[in-house]
Amino acid sequence: MTALDAAASAELDLLLQPTSEPALTADERVRVQTIAASYGLAMALYRGWTAKCAKAAPGVDVKAGDVSQSASQVYAHCIAQRDHWAVQAGVATVAATTRAGFRSVPSRRA
Repeated sequence: MTALDAAASAELDLLLQPTSEPALTADERVRVQTIAASYGLAMALYRGWTAKCAKAAPGVDVKAGDVSQSASQVYAHCIAQRDHWAVQAGVATVAATTRAGFRSVPSRRA
């Protein structure tokens, strides 16, 4: 296994935003960097966004007066990013779950 260079690490952080909610733990960040060094940036981003999806899934939408927080928007963003990086990584995905049910995810592999 080769170490991830500074430029690749910075690009990974930019595209994954590991400290933004839903944030990844230190162990998850190390795991994602290890995947990037071994399997490439796209696979690492796919795995990182998959972890963020799992963290965002139990969230609920909250509205108190004029203030609201939409956990479903965060979850939808995580799903969209995960699906994008799945295609880039060549991960054959049959279906992705959403709060509304299942939908097809395109794949580069036919």
